[in-house]
Amino acid sequence: MPALSELDDFDLCLKKPDAVYCIVDMVLLEDETPLYQFIKNFSSLSYTNYMHSKLHRGVCASKACGLNLTHANASDATAAALQHCFNQSIHQGLPVDALDFTIGALLLLLLLVNLGCSAFYFFWPGENGKDNRFMMAFCVQKNWKALKHGGSAEGGLFKCFQALSLLFNARVIVQIFFVMGGFLMAYKMLVYAESHQFSLKTVPMALVNRWLRLMPAVLVIMGLAMTWVPHLGSGPMWDAVVKRERDLCRTNWWQLVILMPNLFPFEHLCMPQA
Repeated sequence: MPALSELDDFDLCLKKPDAVYCIVDMVLLEDETPLYQFIKNFSSLSYTNYMHSKLHRGVCASKACGLNLTHANASDATAAALQHCFNQSIHQGLPVDALDFTIGALLLLLLLVNLGCSAFYFFWPGENGKDNRFMMAFCVQKNWKALKHGGSAEGGLFKCFQALSLLFNARVIVQIFFVMGGFLMAYKMLVYAESHQFSLKTVPMALVNRWLRLMPAVLVIMGLAMTWVPHLGSGPMWDAVVKRERDLCRTNWWQLVILMPNLFPFEHLCMPQA
């Protein structure tokens, strides 16, 4: 199914003095091929689907179609060149590569582990609280109880944080995240100091522990952003935003892993929203 609208990056295209950028509205020629009949039948459901036989494209013609400044004005030669170019490229999408399959396999394995541990807890719940800690870390029911009751499945120490869930303003939520994170880290350090000698390495170890707790979620989101998310949609700004983020994450993923993206130029960041 061809995307309704796709636009190449206009600024990148025109960096070369002889570049040509074309905006094209085109209609697929009707024929009896199974693909066109599928598009026709799909588009006929106008109350739920768009007309996928009418396409809008913004293409860097000098790069994708081999055009130059002599084709800057609309002419039969320009139309023929663009038609040939689109006929060759209309079925081309973002290729699925080895990294896509690797990340997909890891995420599928993680999902299976979650389902397996949750099923184990459902059918064979631990007795007297003697659960396997590794399995319980992936148990949906156990983690939901801990989240619902504020820090532990039995209800406990951090119920005061539940009131903060009523605040939905984005700026406030980010600030609350840092406040809660700092509070919990300080609490854990105080508990640790009650049974261990506090030393200079305690603070670095607390930071490492915090990094380890954040990394699984960060890696999952970043892995999706650099692999499967770009395959899930299309649109006039899809390549400019989603595909660009994919390319940046594949190059600059380490900036997010060290959790110091603010040290680097914003335009080169992987997932700046994170």
